[in-house]
Amino acid sequence: MSQFCYCMRQMFGSVPRNDVTLFYTACIDETGTSGQSPYVIVAGGLTLNEQWDYFESAWGNLLSKYHVELFHAKEFNGSIGDFSGWSRLKRERFVKAQKKIIDQASLVSVAVAVESKTHREIKQQMRGVSGFLARSDYGLCFSFLRIMICDQLAKGHPDSKLRLIVEDGPYSSGAAKIYTDVRKTIGAKYRPAPHADMLNGFGILPKGSLRGLEVADYFADKAIVDLRSGAFKTEVQTRSIRAKLTPTILERWYNGMIKEKEHRKKLNRSGFTGGSNS
Repeated sequence: MSQFCYCMRQMFGSVPRNDVTLFYTACIDETGTSGQSPYVIVAGGLTLNEQWDYFESAWGNLLSKYHVELFHAKEFNGSIGDFSGWSRLKRERFVKAQKKIIDQASLVSVAVAVESKTHREIKQQMRGVSGFLARSDYGLCFSFLRIMICDQLAKGHPDSKLRLIVEDGPYSSGAAKIYTDVRKTIGAKYRPAPHADMLNGFGILPKGSLRGLEVADYFADKAIVDLRSGAFKTEVQTRSIRAKLTPTILERWYNGMIKEKEHRKKLNRSGFTGGSNS
């Protein structure tokens, strides 16, 4: 059993398979898409739906206590906005309280990172290859993150259902299309997208409407800090699922997409959407 699955059972109990269906929600945010960072990261928090209810309440109470309208890592790090003038002690207490709430809500951080330059070079190498369809940095990370989460949930509870929520923005429609394309493959005769039947909802919400999107921003910021320090690694831990998309992983990903398209073409499935790398 993976460390992640062990953590799930420790947090939520050893539920007999097929007895119940566990419903999880992942709130997802991104950073680095402005071009100011060499990396693009899609990250978020994952937990059972009922645990989100606790988090929303506790996080909201924390912000009210500190007279903060909403948490944004960029403002906190820059000591601007509602965080302007905070003493070092106040900042430390706030961070400690954040971590306590995250732990009590049993949140698992998830993050996928890709270096834009590396991704661009791989896509350039594959241009002209029949069946090649390039993804944006965000789209690639979102797709990879979706599969990583489902893979880990399926190991512990194969009947789990997953709802995905992303922040409204220039890339949210791309995430919605990826989600829809994967869902279309449910019940397909030939090789539906992996874990397509696990998907149980998708939402696009503005920041401030859901506290979960603020913790997604929190985890995305932690991921970029670790990337800069060299501490970001591809791993599955008890409270963290991470992947840094190397050239080898990127080549394998796109080659897998091409092979899937070739497979469908042979089966006269030209109208079929989704696939093993959707």
